[in-house]
Amino acid sequence: MTGRSSRSASVTSDTRAQVGARRSRWLLLAGMAAFGILLARFFYLQVMMGDYYQAKAERQYQNVDVNRGDRGQIYTSDEKVLVSNQRIFEVYYATNQVTDADYFYDQVAPIIAADPEASASLKTKDEFKAKMAAGDHKPLWPMLAKKVSAATKAKLEALHEKESQQKLQGLHFEGQIRRFYPEGDMAAHVLGFYSSSENMGKYGIEGGLDKELAGKTAASLDDLSMWSSGAALSDNLLAQNLDGRDIYLTINRDLQSLAQDALAEGMQRFGAARGEIIITNPHTDEVLALATAPTYEPQHYTDYDTSLYKNPSAADLYEPGSTFKVLTVAAGVDAGVIGPDTKCTSCAGPRSVGGYTINTWDGVHYPNTTMTEALEKSNNVAMIFITDLLGANRFREYLRRFGIGQKLDSEIEDDVRANFPEVWGPVEVATRSFGQGISVSSLQLVRAVGAIANGGKLMQLHFVKRAYDKATETYYDTRPEVLGEVISEQSAKIVAEMMQASAQHGEAQFIYKNTDMIAGKTGTAQIPDYENGGYEEDATIASFIGFAPYDDPQFLMLVKFERPTSSPWAAETAAVLWKELAEKLFVIFGIS
Repeated sequence: MTGRSSRSASVTSDTRAQVGARRSRWLLLAGMAAFGILLARFFYLQVMMGDYYQAKAERQYQNVDVNRGDRGQIYTSDEKVLVSNQRIFEVYYATNQVTDADYFYDQVAPIIAADPEASASLKTKDEFKAKMAAGDHKPLWPMLAKKVSAATKAKLEALHEKESQQKLQGLHFEGQIRRFYPEGDMAAHVLGFYSSSENMGKYGIEGGLDKELAGKTAASLDDLSMWSSGAALSDNLLAQNLDGRDIYLTINRDLQSLAQDALAEGMQRFGAARGEIIITNPHTDEVLALATAPTYEPQHYTDYDTSLYKNPSAADLYEPGSTFKVLTVAAGVDAGVIGPDTKCTSCAGPRSVGGYTINTWDGVHYPNTTMTEALEKSNNVAMIFITDLLGANRFREYLRRFGIGQKLDSEIEDDVRANFPEVWGPVEVATRSFGQGISVSSLQLVRAVGAIANGGKLMQLHFVKRAYDKATETYYDTRPEVLGEVISEQSAKIVAEMMQASAQHGEAQFIYKNTDMIAGKTGTAQIPDYENGGYEEDATIASFIGFAPYDDPQFLMLVKFERPTSSPWAAETAAVLWKELAEKLFVIFGIS
């Protein structure tokens, strides 16, 4: 029994020794494997991913997100830069590295002070020295100045490079990208602006195409498995262009500049509170110029009242007045209820509708006047005659087809939908026939009249000519889009001829030089008094809309003034400026 027990103990001891040896070997192998994994990870991070992390570190040093590209730039149709990106810097100093505070400040501060934008934020020498004298040096990296330009940064770096002593050690720069608008307020209400505080575009193209302009985000490689093809992924990431798409507008720089200068002069001459000039190509509905006043500078948008940010041509609604009459005439012609020589059988005096008396704008009446003469004289009573023949339902349907009350669906953010009227009683139909009791935006009216200039086809109005994707090196062109045929081509031709007669023989005839070339209509609209009801006294919106040449339009233009004080009448304000600007457009477009 004793011998058997000793043998059993010996066997057990040997077994334990073998198990311990195997465990040691496994632990050694596991340790070697872990070390190998760490070594492989180190090789992956330092060698295979070295370029990526070096680039990431450099971008972080400049306070730029390595995983996001720059915002796309915005150009005019003739490739002039309207919006680009600009790098600015904040300057910091290391309190534990500056050995001579007086020398450091006296060398660095004058360079920053010469930078107009940075100088306002430059800390005084007393503030600088007080921070340096603080015992705990909190914070370790105080700010010396902000909004320092790249040129100023280069001068500071050159100074640092020149000084071999350690006296100028400790300068540190953190960079950030901001939007730059080199043309000041040019096309401000088309562009909108980029809000750095919200990290997004607001209003205009900046807001409407924010996603297209925004820099794209790359997937982070930090969490990839070490067994992935890290080098290939890294190369692809660093080679990929993450910048947002560049946008080329339909806006022509020369036409935009011409329109803005003309509007500024007209605002002063006619004493208007607000004004607009819109120029389009009616065949494509490309907006070639859009000037508004008052305006603002997108670069310094925070210096302006927020009420100025929206594009009034798209966002503000108004009663168009007599310019709307061309749509009433077009509906009557296309429906076949009137022709240019149709005589008004109810134009001998004022009309009584629903207990209201409706007169002509000047109180003068023309029995049996033709429809062409009625447009020339801007005859309210004759417009009621047309809607009597059309009927409320048919008149309403034509206005819908002209896009009245519908959104533009353009690329700018400011687009609004005018509430299309629901009630179409006798009084409402009568007043809407001459542009009262119905609201439009300026761009809605431009699009509608553009259909007459374009042979009856309503086009999609747009501000973007093309976009460029840097990652794929691909251009995406905006193609003209027909939304529908509002009236026939023959009807459009007839109405254009009637509008030509209106420009040549109407109330604004005396201002024209090339009267036989222009199709146009004045509009002097009253401004509703929303507080007291009715309309404001002695306050008007004066406008003129037209295209030329009337038989082959090269441009369409709306000129509009709100509350002009020199004269309330469009024939003496908006039409005057329209004619002066049109003469220059005749030269630019080669119209003879």
